[in-house]
This record gives sequence, structure tokens and C-alpha cells, in this order.
Amino acid sequence: MRQQKRLDLLNRHSMSQRSDPKFKLIQEVPHTSLAQILQGASTNRVINARSNVNASSLPQLRSKSIPTTRSDFENTILGKVCHPALIPCPNNLSPITESGNSKSDRPELNGYTQNLSIKDIIQQCNEIFQSTYMCKSYYISSKNAIENVEKQIALFKTLHSIIQQPNGIQKIGVQNISSFIHMIQNHLVHPLSELPKRFLYCDVVPTINSIDWPVVDICYSIFIILIRSFDNKMLTNILNAKFVHGLLSMLKSPDKREQNAVANLTYSIVDFNQQMLPVAFKCLNNFLNDYVTGEVSFVGIETALKMLRQLFRSHKTLAYSINLQKFMFQTVLLLFNSPFAQEIFQPLTGICSFVYEVDEKMPSITLNYLFKHWPLSNSVKTTLFLEHIVLISTKLKKIDQITAEKVFRYIILSLRSSNFQIILKALQICNDLHFYSYYLSYLKLLIPKLQESLKNIENHWNEEIKKKTKEVMKKVDELIASSDRMEDCKPILGIERSNRDEIWSNIRKMTEQ
Repeated sequence: MRQQKRLDLLNRHSMSQRSDPKFKLIQEVPHTSLAQILQGASTNRVINARSNVNASSLPQLRSKSIPTTRSDFENTILGKVCHPALIPCPNNLSPITESGNSKSDRPELNGYTQNLSIKDIIQQCNEIFQSTYMCKSYYISSKNAIENVEKQIALFKTLHSIIQQPNGIQKIGVQNISSFIHMIQNHLVHPLSELPKRFLYCDVVPTINSIDWPVVDICYSIFIILIRSFDNKMLTNILNAKFVHGLLSMLKSPDKREQNAVANLTYSIVDFNQQMLPVAFKCLNNFLNDYVTGEVSFVGIETALKMLRQLFRSHKTLAYSINLQKFMFQTVLLLFNSPFAQEIFQPLTGICSFVYEVDEKMPSITLNYLFKHWPLSNSVKTTLFLEHIVLISTKLKKIDQITAEKVFRYIILSLRSSNFQIILKALQICNDLHFYSYYLSYLKLLIPKLQESLKNIENHWNEEIKKKTKEVMKKVDELIASSDRMEDCKPILGIERSNRDEIWSNIRKMTEQ
């Protein structure tokens, strides 16, 4: 009785809030009432992340509109039905965790699947997919909702445990496996609507999770087990270019866990069928190009780069089967200009490092590109550019005077910056003797200009910069002293070299006789 009164009160509150412009977040759509959701009703009518919603048609939202507290979350749902993919998990609610458990008390499910046959389990799993799952749901701490989810998880976990057993696939049978694979093929890969760019605040992507993840996660795991242990033409027919293309389009999912699951499944497919390697590369490259041209948002870009890095490492023949320079010019180098450079820097650097080893021309090409697009105001990006210059210095086969002067010019420019983070990064590079070893032939020309810039920041307001500057100046003085000693030793070394060459020449003549 109390629960019914509470639900009536919530619904009345919902009606009263509809006229308030504060809650007019997204256009009205047919939706399930909160009372129905709390009672565990189907959420099929709720607009979901896997429907073909045109994200560009949604009205603009302020960043503060995304609910971050329980009250904001309830008000948002009560006011208008939001695109569920855009609702982050509130910290003080009880979402379903990756293991399929809730932080709140749960009913015991022991024996729930004990009397079900494998065929019945697969049939019920299929019904779950057709009725409620693959539909992004709200995070609701309702006992009924949790109980329904727990029962559904129990079905998939039972199937997962059977497949993991020795001879588990033989126990299930080819026909049942065929049913499960077709279920996966029909329901696992769905077109996703794009997450609107307004939810990417400057260079921050909101953390967005899905309540249906436990079931989806188990399905991915089962599919990977089947690919690795089930040798059948059926899999070869299913794991084709169309399936890989659809699977990689799922990188648009705002849930990081689903992106990682897509990556792991793709690795298994490529290992199973090497012919899918160029298909996977083409799909990932197109996905990155769509981001560069502004057709898709940043969501999934970091995962796509990590996947490319892993594919290059695991399948080294890939680098020789594609046009590397075209790939670098049209995709990789353009990503250095991304406002999310900090998020993607590690996988981007990993790809560049691999390409530099395969193509000797690319380090100098990339270096010139960085100089041409040097950031003037973005301190984070400047520090990343400086870090990449150090990497390129290790990969250059031959360094001429023009290149050396350019490198030190931008380091000196960074030392003169008004941003203390950029100065600290430049000082860190200047404090590394190993870095100078790549430019030994031109140190006498470069060091005086560097010393002049160091003297200008010797009395900087930042104590850490003052301390680092003194360390660098001391190290540079030692470097000059050792360089002078090397110059003094050159005549002696030249005499020794000529004597050594003469001795070896005499030895060769004696052996010829």
C-alpha cells in the first residue's frame, strides 16, 4: 500500500515538472512511466542507445544538465525521458556491476537453472534478447528490477559455465551451438546512434555505463570461447566482412567496457581468420577518418587506436600490406591536432613508433609536421609535442644541422613560455644527457642559445623551475667541458686511428702473400 502511494506521488510529481523549462532536456517521446519501470516492466518503449535516433536532431544541452546526483537523476527521468546512453551512473545509486551483482541485498538464485535443459536455456536467452536486452536501461535500485536481471544473468552464466567445461561444446551439441551463434549474430551487433558532441566537454568524455552490461559481457565471453575452440564452417560463414564491419561500428558505444569487449572479440576473429585482418584495419581506419572529418564524436577513438596498435604488433605483415605513408598523412598525423590529444597520446605514439621502425622517412616527416602545427596556447598539447620530439630523435637515422637547429629552437621557445608546465617539460628534456647524444655534432652551435634561455628563467617565480634550471645549467656546463676535452683529444685520436689503419693494412698484405 505504501509503495503504491509512493509511486502515485512520483507520477504526480512527474506531471507537475513537465511544464518546468528546467527539465525540458530532450524532445518528448513515448515512454514507459517510472511506476512501470520500478515494477520491473519491459522498457521496450523507452528510447534506447541501440535505436536509430538521429543525435543531431536532439536539442542542445548544457553540461550541467547531465544528472550527477540522485535528485538530479530522478528529476531528469520524471521530467522528460532522456536518451539512456546519455545518463551517467549516479554515484549514490546501486547499478549492476560487471560481475552481475548489485551493491544492495539480492535474492538467492541457487537452483534457478538446475531443472532447465540446454535447449531451454538457449531459448530463454534468445527470448531475453528479443524482449528486453540490447536496450540500454536506466540505473534503478528497484528490488524487482534487480531480481529480474539476476535471473537473466543466471541463465547466461549457466551456459557460460557449461561451455567452459571439458568437452562442454560436445555436450551442448552442434545444433544448440548453431542456435546460440545465430542469436548472437542477430542481437549482439546493432547499429548505435552517435553520442552528441555536446556531451564531450572540451577534452572530457563523461563516464556512461549500461545496466544490461552483465548479460552482454557474458555473451561476448561465450562467443570468444566458441571462436577459439569450435572449428566449424558455420563460424567461417558468420565471421565475415559484414559481421566485422558491424562489430567495429559498436565502438560508438559510450560504455568503455563494451568497447573493450568489441576489441577482444575482434582480436579472436582475426586470429581465427587471417583474411579478416585487412577488413578490420580498413574499418578502424575509416572510423578514425570519420572522427578527423567531424562525422563522429571522440567516443571510441582511443579504443580504435589501441586496437590498431595491437594489430600492428601481433600481425607485423599488416604494415607491409598497406600504404603506410598514406595512413600516416590521412589519419595518424591529423590526430595530433585533436582536442583529445592527451587521451589518445599513448596509443598514437605506439602506432608512430612502430611505423618509424618500418619506414625510415616517416620520423623526419612527422617532425616537420609537428613544427608546422606547433600549438600556441594549448599547454597540454605542447608538452605532448615535446615528448614526441624526444621519441623521434631516437628514431632518426641521420640528423642534419637544419633538423638539430629546429629541434632546439622549439625547446628554447618552450623555455620562454608563460606556462610553467611547458617550461618544466622542456627542462626535463634538457636535463637528459642521453638526449644530447643525438646532436653531439652540433652542440657547440646549439648550447650557447640554450644557456641564454636558461639564464632568463634562473630567477623564475616557481621554485621547482628555479631548482630544475640550476640542475640543467650545471649539466650543460659539464657537457661543454667534456666536449672541449673531446676536441683536444681529436688530434691524438686521429694519429691513433691512422696508426691502426696502417697496422691492419700491413697484416692484410702479409696474409695475401
